[in-house]
Amino acid sequence: MAKVGLSLVSAEGAGKNLEQELEDYDWVFNQAVNDARNEWNELLGRIKVEGGTHEDKVKFYPCQTVHQFHVTKEGHPNGLPEVLGKGQDGEFNVDWRSQIVKSGMGQVDNLKKVNFNLNRKTPIQKQICEQLHIPYKQIIPTISTKTTDEYTTPKSKYVCISVQSTSKCKTWTQSGWDKVVRFLKAKGYKVICIDQHYSWGKEGDWTVAPKKAIDQTGNLPIANRIKQIMDCEFFIGLSSGLSWLAWALGKKVVMITGSTHKANEFDCFRVQNESVCHGCLNDEDLNSFDELRWNWAYCPRNKKQECRTKISFDMVKEQIIKCINIKRQG
Repeated sequence: MAKVGLSLVSAEGAGKNLEQELEDYDWVFNQAVNDARNEWNELLGRIKVEGGTHEDKVKFYPCQTVHQFHVTKEGHPNGLPEVLGKGQDGEFNVDWRSQIVKSGMGQVDNLKKVNFNLNRKTPIQKQICEQLHIPYKQIIPTISTKTTDEYTTPKSKYVCISVQSTSKCKTWTQSGWDKVVRFLKAKGYKVICIDQHYSWGKEGDWTVAPKKAIDQTGNLPIANRIKQIMDCEFFIGLSSGLSWLAWALGKKVVMITGSTHKANEFDCFRVQNESVCHGCLNDEDLNSFDELRWNWAYCPRNKKQECRTKISFDMVKEQIIKCINIKRQG
């Protein structure tokens, strides 16, 4: 089990994100850890192993997945044991053979040295595939839905929305969301807001759940959120976690984003005004990304966050209509 915090800039920023974003979910994590420990004890307790040393009885099975590591000049991955290996700054030697064979991508004769000085305007999966000389395709993660049956959702058709993010530059306008809710209700959909908080932001500058939407905000179990998204018609959100969850669950996603480059996200019904300043989060010449996280109104290019404010309702409506039509055809 692991709790993960992410930052585009530094380990310190990732630590801050971890502390703030997962604070309310510590009880969920701790419960999952205890449940896993009890399950393993029950299963392994059925077997008695005799003979040999302690080391003989213990085997470690490495996780056969593609990992990213940032390596310091001393050659140690940040926050990871030295046993993982050493490399030059920005590089890390990884045995990719087990991953490639397991994925059915073909054989690799030798270890590949993979450069992790990745650019921000090409999908990470694609960059890794290019360096390994294997075909690229977008890989969607698998989400377990085993624990969702205890939760109920509306019988009539509905759409899930998420209007909040930890950075203001990743949000949209309050009036825009109100128009989206009215439009969807006129189309016969219920609209459920599933953000963690009803309101989020700074004093005098709050992003709140649309008044005409059904308020399902709160610290609900992730299994509940999964059930809500599984049963919805489609999802409308931002470049934030719930959009990725909806994508992983196979839902059509309408994503409203101004501050990211299209390579930052997955294939979706993307709404972005490319005629104005946009994509700063993926600009390699800008390094003050943690400022976006902790300074609510910060705009690195001093454009008053026009990337989000100049996304019109009509732009969003156009992608919603496309999503509805494709879903009907499918």
